[in-house]
Amino acid sequence: MGLYYHIDMNGGPWNDRWINTTTAAKIREQLNLAYQTGIDRIWIINVGDLKPKEMPIDFIMHYAWNPDDYPADKIDQYMVDWARSIFGGEYAREIADIVTEYSKMNLERKPEVQRVGIYNVETGEAQRMYDRWDELEKRTLLLSKKMPYEMQDAFYQLVEYPAVASAGLAKIYLAATMGDSVTMQTLFERDKQMTDKYNKIIAGGKWDGMMLDKHIGYRMWSMPDDNTLPMVSKVKNKEIVEPSETAIMAHDYTRRTDSGDARWTFLPGLGRGKGNMGIEPVTAKSRPDGDGATLEYDVTFSQSGKQKLALGILPTNDVNPARGLRVGIRIDNGQMHTIDARQGYVDTFNEYTKENIARSKVLKPLPRPANDIYLSGFRQPMRSEVFDNLRWLSIDIDVPTDGKHTIKVVMIDPEIVVEKLIINPDNEHPSYHGKE
Repeated sequence: MGLYYHIDMNGGPWNDRWINTTTAAKIREQLNLAYQTGIDRIWIINVGDLKPKEMPIDFIMHYAWNPDDYPADKIDQYMVDWARSIFGGEYAREIADIVTEYSKMNLERKPEVQRVGIYNVETGEAQRMYDRWDELEKRTLLLSKKMPYEMQDAFYQLVEYPAVASAGLAKIYLAATMGDSVTMQTLFERDKQMTDKYNKIIAGGKWDGMMLDKHIGYRMWSMPDDNTLPMVSKVKNKEIVEPSETAIMAHDYTRRTDSGDARWTFLPGLGRGKGNMGIEPVTAKSRPDGDGATLEYDVTFSQSGKQKLALGILPTNDVNPARGLRVGIRIDNGQMHTIDARQGYVDTFNEYTKENIARSKVLKPLPRPANDIYLSGFRQPMRSEVFDNLRWLSIDIDVPTDGKHTIKVVMIDPEIVVEKLIINPDNEHPSYHGKE
């Protein structure tokens, strides 16, 4: 069996082609799933124009040669080794961190799908994202000044341009979100200067034309004719609002319980934070009866009764439709409730039509999306698992009393990768990340 995988996309549902938006951790998670399930005969990778996808191409070639050499906890070392092979050892750690971080932040919200208002101003989320990009930019420019002359061209094309130009584009939309037209215009002019340098100056113009993509101002899936600035928001908010919800990163569990051949394991570098929690091995037997490996979270509830739980997971295909794609939730030692983890699944290729379901012996109708939690972005422009790179699941839980209880996330099917839990999402102050 074979695999066809994109790290560059020219086509629907939306372009992803200007700059690298893929982390080694994400590629490893996807290819490991393929490899472990027997899809190991041929892998075809769509890489677009090769540049600026040098790092992911290199990782894919290394991984495909011997997947067993790259467990999840060795990806960080791969990044350092990659940087060292090009720039030597002195700055390898810092270069690896910069390339990892810009790729990670681009994966969170890809440049072509940036929009004004994606990040919440009133909760401080927009400013935090601006500051995060700004810090990465400053680190990169500081390191640029330290690079030896003979390495400056390579550093610009492999590190400085992708990191700083990505930061600039994200900051344009964040500045527009926060009503700052002056900063937005300054960054727009800098983007042109940086692109001209890449095409015309570095390596004597060797890479002229490689950075001709228009990348600011997408309004449909295809590349716009020109880079254009977004409209600036009129911002009235003055005080930061603290959302009322409770948020827990999946890796901040209280206890972890293995079961049979399966265990939850930390997958560093995945998702929007330090990492996600996934099942090892990904070929573990499904456990629909509630005896699967468990992540436990001790939580203090201020009231009893019906509450809402949102679970953020990485977008995952329904790889075994006859079996399903499921995860379990249990409060204390109560009955396990099964969530159909296809909530919010975007059926790009119209697989789950009524006609196909009627003809198929295994396809099941898709569940209703998590439209009761606003952080899922349901029916909001440019918000879905495709654009957000996160799928939100929603379930009602019954808390018997106020006080301390344990939320248990139970493995049913092994492909689920969990990022975050949010209890009683604040629909009055929804944000892209959920409470941080």
